[in-house]
Amino acid sequence: MDRGLHGLIVAALIVRAAAIFVQAPQLESDPDHYRQLAINWQPPWGMVHLDAEGRPQPTAFRPPAYPWLLSWFVSDGQLSVQVIAALHLLAAAITLWGTAWLAQRLAVDPRCAIALVGLDPILIAQQSQVMTETLAAAATVVIWWAWCCMLDAIDRSSLRSVAFRSAVLGLILVAAHLLRPTFAPVAGLLLVAGCGTVLTLVRTDRSVRAGRWWVSVCVLAAVLLVGIGLWMHRNRRWSGTPIWATTHGGYTLLLANNPVLFEDLRQQWHPGWTWEPQRFHDAWARRSSGDPRRAEFWSSPDQSRATSQYEVARTELGDDRLARDAAVAAIRRDPALTIAAAGLREFWLWGLWPQQAPGLVKAAVGLWYAMVYGLTVGAFRRRGWRELVGPAWWVGGAVVAALVTIHFFYWSNLRMRAPAIPVLSLLAAAALPRSARRPSEKGQASSVRI
Repeated sequence: MDRGLHGLIVAALIVRAAAIFVQAPQLESDPDHYRQLAINWQPPWGMVHLDAEGRPQPTAFRPPAYPWLLSWFVSDGQLSVQVIAALHLLAAAITLWGTAWLAQRLAVDPRCAIALVGLDPILIAQQSQVMTETLAAAATVVIWWAWCCMLDAIDRSSLRSVAFRSAVLGLILVAAHLLRPTFAPVAGLLLVAGCGTVLTLVRTDRSVRAGRWWVSVCVLAAVLLVGIGLWMHRNRRWSGTPIWATTHGGYTLLLANNPVLFEDLRQQWHPGWTWEPQRFHDAWARRSSGDPRRAEFWSSPDQSRATSQYEVARTELGDDRLARDAAVAAIRRDPALTIAAAGLREFWLWGLWPQQAPGLVKAAVGLWYAMVYGLTVGAFRRRGWRELVGPAWWVGGAVVAALVTIHFFYWSNLRMRAPAIPVLSLLAAAALPRSARRPSEKGQASSVRI
């Protein structure tokens, strides 16, 4: 990587640091309770919440990686905003350097890729929030780097090197899953792609490469099973249920599929419509007085008594199951509006601007993403589908496919596409003329093709 690229990365980091400084007061808030979970972190359970008597109770309300990371910097029950800002800047640096490395590896313009990632409006806005978007973008880049290293080992190295790099990739994917469960489908898609590659190579008698791919798939699957299995075992010990992700999934499913949203969508929708979920939140807060699985609850909560199953004291796991059951009931009652709401969620996820923002902000962000999407379309015209769906790009495709699939069912908004920002930036950079690379790098890029 030449000095010009290093200078551009440093310049992008200065912009990021300035943006964090301007937005520093936002780091005091804790919208998703990650700060409190970090402060409460206690062995042997790790992530706990304090009950009414102040006793620690194990929880899986959020994925554990981010609170665990923050917990290392808690001092006297306090977590400094400067520490969080520094951590987010470190994640931004990893994202930028990793994007530059991937751009050279994929023969796209690294300067364009660095600029698009460094100045991305979503990442700039979210780095001043105590949330996981900044680290999720870095996770995508690190997974992609490990994947490319594994491809190199499959093409040229011994089985020991293949096994080692596959294990490293597996550990990174486990950590990413514990940061944001969105990455679990990414791991699954990469495993499926690896198995398909093995079958393809076996049919064409390329037994050496097929054997290396087979070793890679087996090691990767084993590491994923053990890593995610440990998290499930921990959750089974305290709750009796082997929770693979979090106890927040039922709520996000219900937020995306509830009678209030369906009714508002039927009566109020128009181009540019923004849903105000306050009526949903108010109804859900009164769930102890009724049964959210019944349609009558959402129009008149106090008149629909809960069944005995939910009249007992609420638990974290019970709330999650109740929300999931209520969402499933709403989906079954109105499948047509369920599909309409799913399309709306995809629009919110991949749209040009944030739904709730001032007009000038919407215009500026919209112009930025119109440019990014325009360049992405141009990349497929310039490079062709065959190159951009090759093995070296599979991580990017898996991330996008996972987000599209998950948010077809679960709640979404613009910030939730943060893991795909490096993917979109690299695709957009591919629309520009190929970057000049050394012959050895060209050989590396061609070697990953099947």
